[in-house]
Amino acid sequence: MAHILYAVANATGMSAYLDSMEHSGDDCAIAALGVTHTGGGDNNWIFLPDCSDSRYWADHHITIKADNGAWLVSFWVNDDEGQTLYWSDFNGYSTEHPVPESKDVTDCTLMIVLENGSPKVIWRPW
Repeated sequence: MAHILYAVANATGMSAYLDSMEHSGDDCAIAALGVTHTGGGDNNWIFLPDCSDSRYWADHHITIKADNGAWLVSFWVNDDEGQTLYWSDFNGYSTEHPVPESKDVTDCTLMIVLENGSPKVIWRPW
């Protein structure tokens, strides 16, 4: 079962860029204060990469970085935990931010917000 990411809402006020380490054809610009549908290379949606631990992270995650470098988030799903979404507020693997309600839900959207200047990823089912 794969996690499908349909859209990213960027509530930060800063344009950004989505970079998929697993599928470079899925890379796209993320508009500031808007919703970007993640069409990927085939114009329908993208898969969130499976990454069960730090050994796999380098090639199996997605990063969204503000164009001005002010913030960055990385995210992936843990295929050993029912496709639970994890995210970090840096360019690295972490188990600090699991999203338990994402377990076993295949279709989703993400929103990036800033709280006290730090990025936070909010998950919602599609």
